[in-house]
Amino acid sequence: NYTDDAKDVLNWPTTNLVLNKFKDLLNSKTSPLSPEDFDNFVTEIKNLGIKGKEVFWPIRAALLGDAHGPE
Repeated sequence: NYTDDAKDVLNWPTTNLVLNKFKDLLNSKTSPLSPEDFDNFVTEIKNLGIKGKEVFWPIRAALLGDAHGPE
């Protein structure tokens, strides 16, 4: 189930670009994802001109069903 906030984030104009790039980067991996890999993925997404919450919130919303992390 997705929270209302997550549903809103998943409808942002940049979300599809972020999630498609994240998916492509994940599919290119042949080993388990490391924290360094994740940092590199974020850098690749930022190179598309997308920054801050427009990078992190869509990934969180898609994976966890919530736009916000733990308090």
